[in-house]
Amino acid sequence: MTTFLQVITIAGMLAITYLVFTAFGKPRTKLLFTQEDKKEWDNMITSKMGSWFTGTNIVGTLTSLATVYIFFIGSSKLFGAWIFLCSLTIWVGAYVTNFFTAKICKDTYIESLLKSPDQTGGVIARIFWRPNDQGAQKTALIIKWISLLNIASVIWLDFALFADISSKLIGHHTMLDRLILLSVCCFGVVYFTLRYGLRGFVFADFFQTPLIVIASLILLGGVLFLAFNVNSIGQTIKDLPVSLLSSKDCILFAIQVISLNFILVLVTEPHWLRVWIFGAKETRLQGSSTFATAILWGILAILGLFAFPLSGQKIGEDAILALLTQMSGVSTVFLVAFWIGGMAALFASADSQIYSFLLVKEFQVSTGKVREVLMSNMKPFRLSLLTSIAFALTYAVVRSFDIPFEKMIFVVLPVCLNVFPAFVLAVLDEKQKPSFIIISLFLYIVCSFMGFTQPSNQFSWTLLAPFCPILVSGYIFLKHTVISRN
Repeated sequence: MTTFLQVITIAGMLAITYLVFTAFGKPRTKLLFTQEDKKEWDNMITSKMGSWFTGTNIVGTLTSLATVYIFFIGSSKLFGAWIFLCSLTIWVGAYVTNFFTAKICKDTYIESLLKSPDQTGGVIARIFWRPNDQGAQKTALIIKWISLLNIASVIWLDFALFADISSKLIGHHTMLDRLILLSVCCFGVVYFTLRYGLRGFVFADFFQTPLIVIASLILLGGVLFLAFNVNSIGQTIKDLPVSLLSSKDCILFAIQVISLNFILVLVTEPHWLRVWIFGAKETRLQGSSTFATAILWGILAILGLFAFPLSGQKIGEDAILALLTQMSGVSTVFLVAFWIGGMAALFASADSQIYSFLLVKEFQVSTGKVREVLMSNMKPFRLSLLTSIAFALTYAVVRSFDIPFEKMIFVVLPVCLNVFPAFVLAVLDEKQKPSFIIISLFLYIVCSFMGFTQPSNQFSWTLLAPFCPILVSGYIFLKHTVISRN
């Protein structure tokens, strides 16, 4: 592989993103917006440009490096044609998201929160917090920590997969090399987000999301060229939709994907932050934006299906490495395209998650408010450095146990589903009961633990875990229905 070219591409994406951040405004001095900031922002959002900002942020946030870009290219063949269920369900999930969002936003209490210049309304825990209500406040506390855990885990997974794949492609395989790559990239992304805050991540997605699409199309063109002009696998194309996993695992995968994608957007912090930022545009553009996401995911899934035969029947990171080795033999353009798309996916999802993490962290359950923080008091350089060190140490520990990243993706990403019972209670106009979330979490943890004790090529328990919050939510709905009838 051309090490210099790859390093330059990665460094170039970091530099270009920094220039985009600086071009759209000065670094933020405070974490939260002032009332004047909100008025200025609202005027900009009502323009046609505001729709583009909304759509690109939805697509970019959903297309992360680890759970989408690398997963689809490297692991689609595990599930064969079942993988396209991901695209279908994320699109259908838009209508589930809009149903619950519209119901919740009709509440006069929530409506006043979203109209205020206070970003507290953009935090999921605040949706369920009520004064003088112990059940609601305990629910908010649990949801706050679920969100923090989920966000931190997803961000870490992005950087961990970046370290894995970049070290292999660049040709430096030692643990020290991977830790350096992870730390440098993590520091850059976290530092830019801390410096530029909300404005930074919205404007960054404005240009990062189109780069993911362009890079994916270039890679698709390269794969099709290899398949039909170099490797001549056209005669075996009928085998591409065939899954490597058992029918049982594929059915469980379908259950997992339906459970996850139908409500993924609803239960993630960036959605509610966008509801506060973009207002009605978030729900109005949810369908078209998730449809665009579905198409992008479908392109990546096709790449993944072709990657299996082109890589010599490899899966995961090994498949990506072998595929890009062949593609770079045709043209180094494909190698550059992979890294442009990969770095854009890393930025597009990580920056919004990082800013959401800051808001949720500063949410005070005792008052129901987000505590104002000066960015200078956060010490962006030091905090970015400490985050990089913590992520690097976690990566070293996880790698020492050789935990399969495919299983980690199926466990880490859906953790946020455990807040869904609270949404069901809210829509049914029932009082919040934190016990339902605790039961959901317990079942989820048990299934996840059982999944990690299985052999690395078995996913039954891991795929079943995300269904637990749906099971608990179904119980809530049935109980409400029976009581209402009586």
